[in-house]
Order: sequence, then C-alpha cells, then structure tokens
Amino acid sequence: MRQEVLKREEDMFKGLEQYKADAGFAKTVRTVLDPFMPVLQQHGIDPVQQIGGLMRAHHTLALGTPQQKLELFQKLAQDYRVDLNQLAAGDPPFIDPAVQALQNDLQGVRSQLDARNRADAQAAQEKLTKEIDTFAADPANVYFNDLANDMVRLLDTGVAKSLKDAYDQAIWLNPVTRQKEVDRQQADSTKKAEEEAKRKAEAAKQASAANVRAKARSGSAAAPLGSIDDTLNETLARINSRG
Repeated sequence: MRQEVLKREEDMFKGLEQYKADAGFAKTVRTVLDPFMPVLQQHGIDPVQQIGGLMRAHHTLALGTPQQKLELFQKLAQDYRVDLNQLAAGDPPFIDPAVQALQNDLQGVRSQLDARNRADAQAAQEKLTKEIDTFAADPANVYFNDLANDMVRLLDTGVAKSLKDAYDQAIWLNPVTRQKEVDRQQADSTKKAEEEAKRKAEAAKQASAANVRAKARSGSAAAPLGSIDDTLNETLARINSRG
C-alpha cells in the first residue's frame, strides 16, 4: 500500500511539474502577445492562429522552394499592401564619378570590340556562304545536294579539312552516291574507249583512201607526145588533107 501511495504521489508530482512547465510556457507566450492583443482583437485575429501562420511562413522561407518563397512574398505584399515595384526601384547605390567614368570608357571599348567582332564574323560568314554557293554551283560537284549533311558531319568532326575534301570523302561514304560514281566512271571509260576506236577507224580510213589515190595517179599518166617538130608536121598534114 505504501508503494502504491508513493507511486501515486510521484505521478501527481510529475503531472504537477508538467502542468507547471506548460503553464510557464503559456505565460511566456502570453507575455509576448500582450502588447499586440489590442491590434489582433481590432482585426478579429485569433492569437493562436496567428502564431501558427507565422510558424508556417517561417517554415516556407527556411525550407521551401524558390517558387514557394516568391509566392509567399507576393502574398505578404498583397496582404499588407506593399508595392514591390518601389522596392525594386529604390535609390541607386553611390558610385564614385571617377569609377563611373572608367566604367563608361570600358563600356565604350567593349561596344567597339563587339561591333568589330560582329563585323568580322559577318564578313567571314558571307565569305563562307559565297564559297559554298560557288562550290555547289560547280557542275563537277553534281552530288552536292545529296551529300550536304554528310559533308557537314565530316567538317564538324575534323575528318575533312576543306569542302573539296569533305565532298570527295562523302561520295564514297554514302552508298547512293558511291554507286552513282561507279556507274559514271564506267560510262566514261566506255565512252572514251568508243571514241578512241572511232578515231583509229577514221585514221585508218583516211590512210587507205590516200593510198588508192596515189595508185590511180601513177597508172593513168599520159604517154609523151613527141618533139615540137613532130607536132607541127602532124598539124600541117591535117591542113593539106582538108584541101
């Protein structure tokens, strides 16, 4: 019985201590809230709910995402009628005039460099565009439109060093143009062989005709007519015979 009584007394003591601690905490909170109670009552705000709202706001500002923090600031500004634009457009910080002059000069130099770089880049771009257009228009580069993408990859990876190099490599890397080029080379070889055979046949024909003309001239030569006296005598005889 004594142990049970002692246990009950101990439990009561612990309960009193806990109550005392809670009461002390409540007293502390009330001491903090007392100066603001008239304002809270004026606006019909529950002090306990206000404390909860403040704790939730602190939690969001401390641990929330950037978007959540921004939304909370906007909500607070709206609730308390704070113009955030005025905060952003506050008085500019003081800048020493000498520093400002140097910054202006530096900005001017940067602007000139930027303009020059843009001009150089534009000139280089125009030159490259003209070079590509000229290359594409060359009849020798008949597969350019089919190989443009392949050429870009070869140039970007550094495998090719120039447009011509990229074009030549791309012809044989692309299965379609490779077959076209093989067919073209075979057709060119056949055409050259036919032209050479035709040339040789024409040359042989001309040589044969020349030989025939030479023999005809040598076999049809007229016989000598004799001396001038013989010719005069024959003419005189024809005249006498007429008389």
